Amino acid sequence: MPRGRKKSLKLKVKGDTVKSIIGVFLIFFAALSFVAFILPEYTLNGNINNAYRKFFGYASYIIPTLFLLTGFLLVGFRWRVLQARVFLGFLLISLSLPSILHVFYSEQEAYKMAVQGFGGGLVGYKLANGLASAISSYGAFFVFAAVVLVGLMLISDISTQKVIDLVAKITEKIKSIKLPQLHIKLPSGNKQVPDSIRIDEETHNAELAEDQIEIVPPPSEPVTGMAETDDSKIAEMLEAGDGKLTSLAGAPAHENRLPYTNKVWDYPPKDLLTDAPEITFDEKEIKRRQKTIEDTLKSFGISVKEAGYNVGPTVTQYAYSVPPGTRISKISNLQVDLAMALESPTGSVRLEIPIPGRNAMGVEVPNSVKSFVYFKDVLLSDQMRNLKSKLGIGLGKDVAGMPRVYDIGKMPHLLVAGATGSGKSVFLHSIMFSMLYRASPQEVKFILIDPKRVELVNYNGIPHLLTPVITDMERAPSAFRWAANEMARRYKLFEAARARNIDAYNEKSGFQALPHIVVIVDELADIMIVDPSSVEKSIVRLSHSGRPPMY
Repeated sequence: MPRGRKKSLKLKVKGDTVKSIIGVFLIFFAALSFVAFILPEYTLNGNINNAYRKFFGYASYIIPTLFLLTGFLLVGFRWRVLQARVFLGFLLISLSLPSILHVFYSEQEAYKMAVQGFGGGLVGYKLANGLASAISSYGAFFVFAAVVLVGLMLISDISTQKVIDLVAKITEKIKSIKLPQLHIKLPSGNKQVPDSIRIDEETHNAELAEDQIEIVPPPSEPVTGMAETDDSKIAEMLEAGDGKLTSLAGAPAHENRLPYTNKVWDYPPKDLLTDAPEITFDEKEIKRRQKTIEDTLKSFGISVKEAGYNVGPTVTQYAYSVPPGTRISKISNLQVDLAMALESPTGSVRLEIPIPGRNAMGVEVPNSVKSFVYFKDVLLSDQMRNLKSKLGIGLGKDVAGMPRVYDIGKMPHLLVAGATGSGKSVFLHSIMFSMLYRASPQEVKFILIDPKRVELVNYNGIPHLLTPVITDMERAPSAFRWAANEMARRYKLFEAARARNIDAYNEKSGFQALPHIVVIVDELADIMIVDPSSVEKSIVRLSHSGRPPMY
């Protein structure tokens, strides 16, 4: 038999694997380089240190960072700092900084100093000597300095305008610092002046005490004089559009005349809220109603099986499993018959077919005795604690008695409608309380409009208000126009900062640069009578585009 050819052993490695191997090697070599800089007394470390110094001189400490970034990029890390601009910035600095360190050496000593590891090493010698021979040493210095500045801008991603603004802000803060005045007591008569000048300590301490931070009391303590503010002045401020109220971010403290501005906010204590009593229900009544529902459906030829019940504040939901083949429309037509058989207190029942997430139908029957939903139960619930947004509000409890909360920033517009006495105003108060207990005045601001002068005027004096509660219907349209102008102003800020919404803008700013603005109106229909075209136009603008910059 003929002998077969010997198969040669081939090492097949994918391209991504080769990149990863090179990346890991560069990362560990960069780590070894840093160790060589710290411990050069070892043989290998000394050789690595001498090689860096010979080629890059005093700038050799930057080169391992360049190797480290290259290794991370090859390995596949995609951190925020690992971007092409950062790599390019370090590369420009690594080439330009050695040249700057070597540009002013004379031709006689330039090469000698480079070989010995001084200045910018051999790399700096070659680049500096080549460019200096063309445009002089001073011209080469400015070119390399410009390249280093460009590299720093690429790494930090900061424009020159931001640097100028930052320097201007620092300068203003330095100028605004008030140094304590020194009061010198000179002796009277023929007494000799002592060598050490004594400072009036009492006056000095009194001036320092004026700058201490004042702790804000909870909103249960009203601010005197706030409710008596002249509404005409507020309307003029709102009508101006670009006036004092428009400057929400970075405004000087003296421009905002509302109380508690730029002070530590003390959240209201939970002890102000009423504890909910223990709720009890009649199990015999529940069993009787379950049996009535089963018998009523059975009389119409529909056999169902009990699947539990949920007792809520106002209604109780009875769940039943429906056998296969049953027409659901036949059950839906029996709503009135069930209400009559159950002797419903309101004369009606509600059918939920199917119950979301379950293979069952629900019959919701009003309770004979309604129980109150206490705000403290909703505020201290796990659902509210898990809601991170400062705009989270408590809606109440569902038919299962579980608290329901929601972030109005995701709505973001809410219309509350209902008959007289149905609880619209109580719901508005729960919205206000939810945000007052969870947000500081720097995080959430309110514009409250109350033509009835009954429900919202009690909030006059809280530091969350952009303006005292507006009670004159003729001045309400100016508040909507101001809100629309503020929305447009914030969109310009987002465009300059390249932010999508208010949360992204505040995150880039590093602090609460812009507060959320919530507009609450009681009896909107009354305001529409005054100036329907202007109010409707502002409301349409806010409803279409107001979510990202305002809420």
